[in-house]
Parts: sequence; structure tokens; C-alpha cells
Amino acid sequence: MSIASDAVAVFRTEWADRFVDACEIRDILNDTDRGAMTAGTYQYDEQTSSIVYSGPCLVRPAMLADTAQVYGQEARTFTSADLYLPHTAAAIDLDQEALITSSVTDPQLVGLTFVVRSIIRDSYHTRRQVKVELDLGTGISF
Repeated sequence: MSIASDAVAVFRTEWADRFVDACEIRDILNDTDRGAMTAGTYQYDEQTSSIVYSGPCLVRPAMLADTAQVYGQEARTFTSADLYLPHTAAAIDLDQEALITSSVTDPQLVGLTFVVRSIIRDSYHTRRQVKVELDLGTGISF
């Protein structure tokens, strides 16, 4: 082992100790993947999801204030967070859903479903950082 690989192992261990929350990342099938239409009712089957990752994570707010965006006549409020996952968490992709299943520091996050907006990879691959966003709708405080 070299000095660089030893340092990476130490950093990975330090990051693993910080993962005090738990989350589940799901890949939701979009409209083009709806499957077959049910005969007689002419309705598509319900959307299904597949779990991409389930395990420890670290959830931290990305900014102190929520952001408001206007879509036509409707104003929506969003809040952002940083989701840190172990370096072994693979197959994370944009527009997947991140469900917070437990949170030590903020119990209000449990049960909330965020959407993956960007994935940040570090050069030594010690952890995976995922930028997620929660649509608060209108008039909802977080």
C-alpha cells in the first residue's frame, strides 16, 4: 500500500463514522416506462420503483433560506440539502428519489422524499455527495 491509498482508507473510515442517518434512494419509472396498459380499463399500471441504495447516510441543509421559483401563475418553494453517502453507493443518478428513513439531528426529515439534482464526486472517492431538493409546494413551512 502506498501513502496515498493509506490516506484514502483513513478518510473513508472517518466519513463512515459520520453517517448517522439512514436513507433510501429509489429509481422511479417515468412516463415512458409505464409498462403495459390494462385491458378493459385502458389505464397504465401504477408507477413502480426500484431501490438503488438503502443504508447509512448523512443529511445536511445546503442553505439557510428556501428558494422560491415561479412557474407561470404558480410560485413553488424549494429547500435544498446535501446527502452524503458511502463511497460504495453506486448507480445513483439524477431525478431519483431519496427517502430519509431516520435522522439523528433532525427528526422532521424522516419520511420526506427529496429529488436528486446533482452528484458530486471527489478525486479520492472517499464519499459520494448528492445535492437533493424538496418541493415544499405553496404555503408550507419547513
